[in-house]
Amino acid sequence: MEEVEKALSDGYTIGMITQGTHVFNLSLYKTLRYDPKKIVPVTPIAAVTNVMTIHPSNPARTPLEVVAAAKAVPGQLTYASGGVGTSHHLSGALFAAMTGSDIKHVPHLVSVDGIKRIVSGEMTMASSTFQP
Repeated sequence: MEEVEKALSDGYTIGMITQGTHVFNLSLYKTLRYDPKKIVPVTPIAAVTNVMTIHPSNPARTPLEVVAAAKAVPGQLTYASGGVGTSHHLSGALFAAMTGSDIKHVPHLVSVDGIKRIVSGEMTMASSTFQP
């Protein structure tokens, strides 16, 4: 975003803004090296939704059951994400905060690694992106 902001206004530079660059970073960092207000969106190109996935061995099948399980064994349930500060991480943290449950975040370099760990049964849950 810093490079996009510095680029000449000649029509030859285009950047891809995300919820990270224009929403999350504002609360994650004290200062940014770019001004999000100077980089104006032109058109949306995609919409994604975050979903919670649960391994079949997990007896909790609904969000309420996940909350009950998390409260029964605080800090023992885990959720995988695509990394610290991603929408996956923050949606899981928001879920835990809104429900008053203690669910351990396990960040991964990329979200597919967390999905692989869910499929293999190594992880309890994952917060990931679903693109319809």
